[in-house]
Amino acid sequence: MSTETASAPSPRQLALQRIGASRIQLRQQLLQLPRSEDAAGASAPLRLPRQLRLLWRGLRRQLRGSPLAGLALLAVQNWWQHHPWRSTGELVVRELNTSLLPVVRRHPLAAAAVAGGLGLMLVKTRPWRWALVRRQARPLPGRVLNWVFRQLSQAPAQALLSSLMMLLAGRMAPPAAPPAEATNAATTDPTRR
Repeated sequence: MSTETASAPSPRQLALQRIGASRIQLRQQLLQLPRSEDAAGASAPLRLPRQLRLLWRGLRRQLRGSPLAGLALLAVQNWWQHHPWRSTGELVVRELNTSLLPVVRRHPLAAAAVAGGLGLMLVKTRPWRWALVRRQARPLPGRVLNWVFRQLSQAPAQALLSSLMMLLAGRMAPPAAPPAEATNAATTDPTRR
């Protein structure tokens, strides 16, 4: 009987083991450790170019102390996570990286010439003056306004607005009254008259 109780973990030990397992899961979820190349496969999330990742990390590091900037960065990340074109954009970028990037690396001068030609064609044709483009762009301000109102229903945008309002209210608050001891001393001081 005593060997069974000695080998069986106590409820406290079981609880500590569950807490340890939970912490490990949280760390893995929050840190999102990089996966190996063979495990990544086709279902791997989009990897941004190294320079863009470094720029994003540096921006987050610099703005870490500011709560408003942190909320703005969180709002941008949330916006991109829920954007309807996110999966399509990631698919296009992944396909361009696999098929077009090797060609551009092999023929950099030809790639620059093609890009210059496309830019010249864009400037010469002036598509922003076409009637079709104008008809498509006319309802754009209303769409942008609807998008802004949808963003205001998201938690990061609401937190950002409430922080801004608190900051403005703190700046507009009347100055604090002087302590009672200082006012009493000033009124009873005979040299002040």
